[in-house]
Amino acid sequence: MATKTYAAPVIPHTPSATINSMLKQRCDKTFINPAKYVIAFYICMVFTAITKLYEIINQKKPAPSHTFWMVACGVVGVALVIKSYLAYQLIMASAIFVRAALYWGFLALALVGSGLTVAGAVFFDKDGAGSPVPSPRTSGFEKDD
Repeated sequence: MATKTYAAPVIPHTPSATINSMLKQRCDKTFINPAKYVIAFYICMVFTAITKLYEIINQKKPAPSHTFWMVACGVVGVALVIKSYLAYQLIMASAIFVRAALYWGFLALALVGSGLTVAGAVFFDKDGAGSPVPSPRTSGFEKDD
């Protein structure tokens, strides 16, 4: 069985040589593990967003600006925090539907189970009414006179 490999994500070209070499070293390779690929893809996606925002706000300056890079990192960081918070709230809001489905489903199972036990108690000896079951205390023992 052949293992699936995942191609390297697109590495953004940032104004920082250090970040560029870090991204190339850690993310510019093929991955076998899908979790590692998703993490590398997410990292590249974040730095792509930072780079695009930096390019938008640094259009008029010919030289790279550390201040604008920090602003772009801060804005994308806040956007990621808001995105995570909203995703969490969406999951928690949809949990009420899961809770309701589980509650009513298990309540229905409990009622059906109770109904079956009552039916079993009522109809237990319906067909065997004429043949009594021997008591364990008296079965096998007879009076000695």
